[in-house]
Amino acid sequence: MLLICHYCRRTINEHYATVIGGWVHCPECFAKLFSVCSICKKAISNSYMIVENDENDVPVRMCYQCHAANTYWRVNNFWPDHQTYTIIGSRRKFGVEIETAYCPSYRTLKGRYAFSAKSDASIRGVEFASSILWGDGGLEEITNFCRAARKLKWRTDRHCGLHIHCDMQNESDNAVRSVAYAYLLTEPMWRSFVNSYRANQCTYCSSLDFTLDDIENASDWFNFCSYRNRYSGINLNAYARYGTYEIRLHQGSLDSRAITSWIRVHLRFIDAMARMASKQDVIEALGTTTNEHWEAFKRIVKDPYLIKYYGRRRATRLALSSVA
Repeated sequence: MLLICHYCRRTINEHYATVIGGWVHCPECFAKLFSVCSICKKAISNSYMIVENDENDVPVRMCYQCHAANTYWRVNNFWPDHQTYTIIGSRRKFGVEIETAYCPSYRTLKGRYAFSAKSDASIRGVEFASSILWGDGGLEEITNFCRAARKLKWRTDRHCGLHIHCDMQNESDNAVRSVAYAYLLTEPMWRSFVNSYRANQCTYCSSLDFTLDDIENASDWFNFCSYRNRYSGINLNAYARYGTYEIRLHQGSLDSRAITSWIRVHLRFIDAMARMASKQDVIEALGTTTNEHWEAFKRIVKDPYLIKYYGRRRATRLALSSVA
């Protein structure tokens, strides 16, 4: 039996024709218009086919469904081999989101670490979000993940951010307000620890969108947080969604020391501020000037390495600001 190709109108034997959706295709037109998904083996229009290199740099063709199933995955639960808190200096739980610009062969890490992989329209790579972590084991999990990322030659760029979530679920109403007020007072100091783009230009970590009066006048803290800008450098909206305060200020990084240091100082700062009984206690603990905030930071953090590390960052940023 002879058939007519829908596209080139050639007459072909039915044994050489491929019929998809009722349309007849000759071998040449089929090869131009369709590809076979390497996973589900279905013939898919090239318009709906994604081509990516595997870990051996071999092109792999996938339909959208198979690509989504093999590209992104849910997080594995975190169960550390040991539960110590010596290095981290806090028993508060936390999580981290690491954005990348280039992450070849990242599927090889699926199931090996307590991290999920998901898409993010603001970056060129993939976002990796941790499970709920805690203790020194949580820092070790991040270190191991970053070590694997470096071996695979992953990269970040200026569009990437590093976000940490700090657990606030079991805090009193007074504690969550005290911490928010403390971040409002010290925001310039925290911005002095990150690069100029994140501190001054990036719209995904904008200035805080509330005042002291807003904090004092909020009758329902959950409702107050639900109306905050989720792209603030200190994102209180996360409290309404996840029971956390999200710190979005830091530039993208795959440096485990930078990431774990950032987590350690924020957890220690939150622990200290959550113990403040009133607004006046927060002011007395932190002072009112940037220099007083830095001195308070050193008293709270205590760790000589962290103080030196952020002291250098602060000095560099202040020097650049004075030149500008």
